[in-house]
Amino acid sequence: VKGYIRYYDAGRTYLSQSGAIGAALGATDTWERLSGVHTAPATAAFARVRLLRYASVSECYFDDVTLALGTPSFAAHLSADSTGLSAGDVIPFASEAHDYGSNYATGTYKFTAPNQGRYTFTAMMVVSASSISRDSQIQLVKDSGGSVSVIKSLELQNQEVGLGNYTPVTLHHPAVTLNAGDLVYVTLSYSGAGKLTIEGTASTATLFSGRLIR
Repeated sequence: VKGYIRYYDAGRTYLSQSGAIGAALGATDTWERLSGVHTAPATAAFARVRLLRYASVSECYFDDVTLALGTPSFAAHLSADSTGLSAGDVIPFASEAHDYGSNYATGTYKFTAPNQGRYTFTAMMVVSASSISRDSQIQLVKDSGGSVSVIKSLELQNQEVGLGNYTPVTLHHPAVTLNAGDLVYVTLSYSGAGKLTIEGTASTATLFSGRLIR
């Protein structure tokens, strides 16, 4: 069984078709749920679902077919330990778990709001001071057309020295209003000598995620 999404512009001129959404059914005479996600072309105004069966299947039934506008969301994590971060650096969440809407850039580690609305963000990591005990801050930052502001900050006081002394950190903002084009990313701030290390070997140890909530 295959499903396709066909896209049309405002004048109902055909634009393109998604790749196949679906898979081989696991058994006969039984209902199975199939689903998929696809990013529409920028100029798409209308969409329709096209359902097909393989030639080897003599008869096939479809029920409860739904096409819905997806919610922009992403989740990314570090791909390796970050040991050379300096104050002001953007934390390099370089590996995507998912990116519905293609709004997160793994090259800059920043999310771009696709439209105006309220968004929620979460950042999780495990941090260690690399050379001296220090106070530091993990910051959730918004860049609105060059106007940069900290929308959430978590201070870590008297961190212990050494790679064996990791501190788990969770930074969450339940709802922040963004305009289309606003950037959101995670950075760190501290004073004094030395660097910070963020554990990134295990993807479950780090996370930067966000989604549109309304």
